[in-house]
Amino acid sequence: KEGNSEGYSQNKEILNSGNSCEPQRLMFQNDISKDEPFNPSTVHRFNKTFPSPACSTHPRGTFVERFTPHSSRFTRRKSVIRIIRGVGKAWFPDTLRAGFAFAHTAPYRKSAFTLAEVLITLGIIGIVAAMTMPSVVNKYQKQVTVAHLQKFYTSMNQALRRSEADNGEYKYWADGKSMGAEAYFEKYWKPYLSGVRICNKYSECNYLSNTPFVDIDGTPAEAVLVSQTTRTPFMLPDGTVVINFTSMGGDGVDEDGNITNDVSSDAIYVDINGGKAPNRFGKDVFVFRRYENGIINPYLIKSTNLSSVCNRQTADGCAAKIMKDGWEIKDDYPWK
Repeated sequence: KEGNSEGYSQNKEILNSGNSCEPQRLMFQNDISKDEPFNPSTVHRFNKTFPSPACSTHPRGTFVERFTPHSSRFTRRKSVIRIIRGVGKAWFPDTLRAGFAFAHTAPYRKSAFTLAEVLITLGIIGIVAAMTMPSVVNKYQKQVTVAHLQKFYTSMNQALRRSEADNGEYKYWADGKSMGAEAYFEKYWKPYLSGVRICNKYSECNYLSNTPFVDIDGTPAEAVLVSQTTRTPFMLPDGTVVINFTSMGGDGVDEDGNITNDVSSDAIYVDINGGKAPNRFGKDVFVFRRYENGIINPYLIKSTNLSSVCNRQTADGCAAKIMKDGWEIKDDYPWK
């Protein structure tokens, strides 16, 4: 009999009675004392009937398995089920199940992280996130800005092509200043832009005032959103607000908010996210222009020194810089 101070050993034996082919009983009984009378309550619930080894095609042999559930890992590993020659293959699955049941009764230690380890890990994750999140957000915002500018550039030039097909080349169109901003937009632009909404008041385009814009350096810009005689602001289906100028400049504003003594203009302002902040030139507000060759391009696209027209003091040429950089906001762009 084998055992140790921490537990007991289980002896499993297959009793074979001569050459009889009668089915044999596999019984698991505690081996605490051989002198104790047999007690059925100590017999394990796995009590199976197997064919006798004498009827097996294998040579005769004996099967003995010793399992010590409370022993060390090494001992348990050494106590894996063993089959000695002569044992029929039919016994093996049930023998495995018996050992599996015993193994799951053995106590074991569950390992886990301590509270201090968890807090340290969370702290490290927080520090890394704080260091990387601003750059990730900036990169995403730049990509969104470029995507909106490209979409505006494409849709407005397509509308211009369709209008030219009906109204002749752009350079022969009537003067917007003499024609009037609203009449000019109704004839040359509105029929060729789908889903647009004209903003007769600044609130209709979701702005909080009629002078909502700021320059790239953060100072308030003088640009007026709504002026019935000089420009037509309208909103595209994706929320982009476009201000189509027929004239600008001048030396004052009348009681209705219209600019006086203005001059003809072919400028176009585009706010890629409408009334949402920051409404800053070079960040979400950009300047385009209708050129005589019938193309809408970023303002100052022909400039040979875009750094002088797109910097921390002026943003007039920032759309041109983005386009010339391959529709990309690069590191030398005054983004912050």
